Amino acid sequence: MIYLERPFVRIRWNEECQCVESEWLAFAFGEPYREILEKTLELHRQKKSSRSLSDLRKASVMVDEDAQWVVANWMPRARAAGILKFAVIRPASVVSQMQLEQMGKKGGGQIAANLGVVTQYFTDLDEARRWLTSPTKGSPR
Repeated sequence: MIYLERPFVRIRWNEECQCVESEWLAFAFGEPYREILEKTLELHRQKKSSRSLSDLRKASVMVDEDAQWVVANWMPRARAAGILKFAVIRPASVVSQMQLEQMGKKGGGQIAANLGVVTQYFTDLDEARRWLTSPTKGSPR
């Protein structure tokens, strides 16, 4: 079920995986980018879902202010909304992949882990969905 669609993103509820999926289709930053992340939290709360998938294959580089906002502001609220497993499909762009790795090194990965959110990175969508539905120690199925 498509929950929200914009030219740069599609958010859907995947009934089979019982997860919220965000498919980034183009570059977005600032208020439109943050609005979409807020909408994903809204859908997580509605569905009481602990699983999230972000498909970044078509995504571009994130602006620094948005990256900092995600780590400092959005991630703690995502955990408070019930997210326990987060699958990320790596971007096709090498520059975007490097930025994703830098976010992890700058503390984003550690913050997620400290919050109890298990994050895994993939290149294959089906593999990511299988991982999301597999039992994880300490996390609900």
